[in-house]
Amino acid sequence: MPFLVLFLALMLLPRRYLADRSRSLPLVTSGWTAPWRFQLLLGAGALTLLLSVPTFAGVHLTDWTTGVGTVIIFLSLGLLVRTSGQVSLGHVAFAAIGVTAFAHLSDLGLPWLLALLGAGLVAVPVGALLALPAMRLSGLFLAIATFGFGIALSYVFYTQPFMFGESGAGLRVPRPTSGWLATDTGYYYVAVLAMLLCSAAVVALTRSRLGRLLRALADSPMALTSVGNPVNLTRLLVFCISAFMAAIGGAMVGAGQGFVSATSYPPLLSLTYLVLVVIVGGGAPWYALVAGLSLVVIPSYFSGYETGYWLQVLFGVSALVYALTPADRRGLPPRVREGINRVFGGDRSASVPPRPSAAEVTTRSPAAGGQLSTQGITVRYDGHVAVNQATLTAHPGRVTGLIGPNGAGKTSLFNACSGITVPSEGKVLLSGRDVSSRGQARRAQSGLGRTFQRAEVFESMTVYDNVAMGFEGSRAGRSFFSQVVCRPEDQRNMRAATWDALDACGITHLASVRAEKLSTGQRRMVELARCLAGPFSVLLLDEASSGLDAAETEAFGDVIERAVRERDLGILLVEHDMDLVMRLSDYIYVLDFGNLIFEGTPDQVRASTVVRDAYLGDGESVEDGDMEEVVR
Repeated sequence: MPFLVLFLALMLLPRRYLADRSRSLPLVTSGWTAPWRFQLLLGAGALTLLLSVPTFAGVHLTDWTTGVGTVIIFLSLGLLVRTSGQVSLGHVAFAAIGVTAFAHLSDLGLPWLLALLGAGLVAVPVGALLALPAMRLSGLFLAIATFGFGIALSYVFYTQPFMFGESGAGLRVPRPTSGWLATDTGYYYVAVLAMLLCSAAVVALTRSRLGRLLRALADSPMALTSVGNPVNLTRLLVFCISAFMAAIGGAMVGAGQGFVSATSYPPLLSLTYLVLVVIVGGGAPWYALVAGLSLVVIPSYFSGYETGYWLQVLFGVSALVYALTPADRRGLPPRVREGINRVFGGDRSASVPPRPSAAEVTTRSPAAGGQLSTQGITVRYDGHVAVNQATLTAHPGRVTGLIGPNGAGKTSLFNACSGITVPSEGKVLLSGRDVSSRGQARRAQSGLGRTFQRAEVFESMTVYDNVAMGFEGSRAGRSFFSQVVCRPEDQRNMRAATWDALDACGITHLASVRAEKLSTGQRRMVELARCLAGPFSVLLLDEASSGLDAAETEAFGDVIERAVRERDLGILLVEHDMDLVMRLSDYIYVLDFGNLIFEGTPDQVRASTVVRDAYLGDGESVEDGDMEEVVR
């Protein structure tokens, strides 16, 4: 009951009391992907081993069957944790739901395969339920919520008739009734086939549009939302898929054992699953294969009273070594990776799609001519007024500057315009339409793009994939189908838009570089290129030249001028480089302590005593460079 209360409290309390202010830290890997020839050879060896198991396993064949079924559970958890960056400490619950649903559906007379698929479907709404805290929480609070869910399920529902039953005697879990398939050997091959199908499904998903969205979600939910993707729908989808697959794995394990009880699915086992899926190296399906067989098969070959204790010590030491090892040193040593690349044909992760020919591209023109207006926007934080009755307009085909000292409220106004912050008063209009009630993703889909004061890039993805997400994020839409499938036409148009944006920003030479290796200036250019690749008619650029040197700032200004001239974009620019502001801006608003104190052309701003007072506190003359020093 306490954990049920905890789960409900985390679901119902206002989000301001549950704010996890630590920056999200997704699972960091080396970024190296083994060449396909090497993976094919490794896969052939693993498959040969698995197919030959019945010839040598003897009394351990059931353990191998259980291990193969557990691989499916690890595949489902890896999709959730390793790919999308979510946390689940209640994953054993899905396996328990799967095996009990399968047993009860079989008792109702459903054919074995239909009962198996039905068990997976039963877990889907439960996965959707567990996705709700993922939509509200992150980090520690999400871990607590999912752990509370697993504990509550075990104490409140395990003993219900629709699960393991009040008596605790357990359930008989059937195997296929067709002769040889019901034998230990036959069912082992059934489990291997199910594992291969699930492995292929996970690999396909990670290489699909959904896989790209999930990797972006793990790196920066804020940036993914800013390009128009409804991240809560993406979270819901991955939780449902993960729950379905974990339930299938739980049913396969139960059928292999023949009989299960509530004690077979202790909630704390979810913690073991989570740690293993994090510390075991490799991509899909290799991490799941190693984790599943290591957890079940290897211990079965060691008997003795102290074996379990030593395995726990080994598990704990491995977790500590992983935590203490720098991210760039995890996995295979660099020399081993270089040797594999040399022998088998290079690192597949460094390749990027080629530019399509003009004949392949159908529609590439981004939206143009957008106008952003605010009417009396007021933003308050705990009673403090950050922005007070701000009214401004960013016209199409023009750069509108927004300047002011540090703490003036510029970023707060940007957040209100883009939908991150809900203003206390006022309206936001985009091309004449009131978008005040729309969230950040909906505003991006309507044509509003932005960069951030602290550059938000997808660290684990290449520069090409970062920029491509500007196009693909808004195309993913609000349907499950469009979240998973990218049509060939969209694929070609995305490649064209991405290469055009890379060209415009002068970063084509960085296309295959992972974003985590970029300098601050390069990250800024990637953010800008992502906006230019998307279908945005208005851009909010928040200190986009911060960290750029003089040459990069000059190039940045050229990109902005060309984009405005060629696309008729409307740009609202927050910038502390006053030379750049005066060069680019057609019209400037000045914000001080949340209030708009002046507006006019660059020449009028230079001559304004009000602006000089705001920056220097007196009416003395001030040059652009002097203002720049003050705002810094």
